[in-house]
Amino acid sequence: MKYYYGIFEKNWADEFDYTENFICTENEIIEFNNLKSNLKNTYVNFYFGTNEGWDEVKVQELFNSTKFYEISENTFNELKKFLRVDLPYFIDSEIISEEDDEYEL
Repeated sequence: MKYYYGIFEKNWADEFDYTENFICTENEIIEFNNLKSNLKNTYVNFYFGTNEGWDEVKVQELFNSTKFYEISENTFNELKKFLRVDLPYFIDSEIISEEDDEYEL
């Protein structure tokens, strides 16, 4: 099993960088890559905080703002105490298809 430290980082309205740190396994990486290839022409509404976020941004832009670094199992187990084991939050956002039909991932 391979383990990864992930960083999602994107500038919000030229005011600040939104950064999300997380850890995941190779299973989540496979899921991430499948979603990335299947959602090429899809748009997402992704919000954080009370009124910050991105409206109708191309989901590929969010996928491309995510980087993964392979880590050891020991490092993974230590980081698990502080970080969530999952993919970036935008994966669970409201997805808007090319036809403007809304659906959940």
